[in-house]
Amino acid sequence: MKSGFTRAAIAAALTFGLAACGDATNSEGETAEAAKPKERIVVENARLVLPAVAGNPAAGYFDLTYMSGGGPVIESITVEGAGSSEIHAVDMIDGMMKMDKAAPISLMARTPVKFEPGGYHVMAMKPADTLKAGGKTNMTIKLSNGEEATVPLDIKAAGDER
Repeated sequence: MKSGFTRAAIAAALTFGLAACGDATNSEGETAEAAKPKERIVVENARLVLPAVAGNPAAGYFDLTYMSGGGPVIESITVEGAGSSEIHAVDMIDGMMKMDKAAPISLMARTPVKFEPGGYHVMAMKPADTLKAGGKTNMTIKLSNGEEATVPLDIKAAGDER
């Protein structure tokens, strides 16, 4: 009888233990899955460089990493305080560097995409006079899968390091 009770107790403990693994909760009552970091769009080194000549577009630079799979496409990027925003790329065409709107940019899991001088960047058209060097504004990135992230941009003067 003792061994039957022991086996039953072990079986109950294993069953309870396995069930707990599938739905573990933290001190706030969230499951382990819900408690994982929610940042799937990670943006680092984000800055907006103001134009040297008032009325010209400002340029946004940053490093973007998509932390999940699925390969969504960047649908749009908007800069708060700009009349409009466009994603541009600099390419070598017929031996000359040319800037134009970028082709759709697909994101690969955990593969950084750099928005930098001489490559991809965001053109912030008609920047408002309220955008001042040393300040901050926000940028919103929207993906084709419906995800979006709003991140702060440090505002830099035209002559500052890009």
